[in-house]
Amino acid sequence: MQPNWVLTAGLIFAGLMLTSSTNGQTLISRQRISRPVANGGAVLVKSTRESRLVGLGNQLYSTGLEDVRVTITPANEPTDRAAIYLVSPGNKRLIASNYDNKSVNLGRLEAGEIVIGVEAPSENNAFYKTGEGSRNPDGLRHAVVRRKPDGSVEVKFETSLHNPATDWNWDRIPGRRGVLEDVMLTFTGGVTADANVPELLKALQSPDPSQRQTAAKVLKQAYPRMAKLAGLR
Repeated sequence: MQPNWVLTAGLIFAGLMLTSSTNGQTLISRQRISRPVANGGAVLVKSTRESRLVGLGNQLYSTGLEDVRVTITPANEPTDRAAIYLVSPGNKRLIASNYDNKSVNLGRLEAGEIVIGVEAPSENNAFYKTGEGSRNPDGLRHAVVRRKPDGSVEVKFETSLHNPATDWNWDRIPGRRGVLEDVMLTFTGGVTADANVPELLKALQSPDPSQRQTAAKVLKQAYPRMAKLAGLR
């Protein structure tokens, strides 16, 4: 996995941390990062978060700026059927089945995390969610969330429960054929796999002018498309 380097003039910014280089004030801080390395008037910082399966346990976010659309890629036989839900924001609602071949417009969702859930009848109706394993009945992470080169976000689920009797654990076998292909989704529109984006957009509404200015500067430099959608020029 390649290091995630972010270059911003006059700012320290990486992973989920944003700090003003002039006064050291922390605007966003949710993840420990490596030591910054100065480079001229800018700063390079490397994100240290990794997983054996790229994107495993990551989260999906709404920007709140556009409608969120999801396309279901039908599962291949003999994959067991599963129901796909939007858990939050808002009330829990059924989106589709993993055998459907369609796109669904979820509307403009509130900025912040989007939790997608999958119910697997073949596993005693086990219910899995995007994000950390603590959300799931077997304590394992069951979904990959990762950005694709075209800007869309791919979400894939594995619906098999961990079996402690055999110690078979799909999470330990990242090369296994078919893993994380039980549910295959592609999100477009107002979505991102980068937790920085909703935090920066939220910071634009801060009563502190310096935070608004800093957030606007980083959005324009690191996320120009989001900056344009947010009305920044």
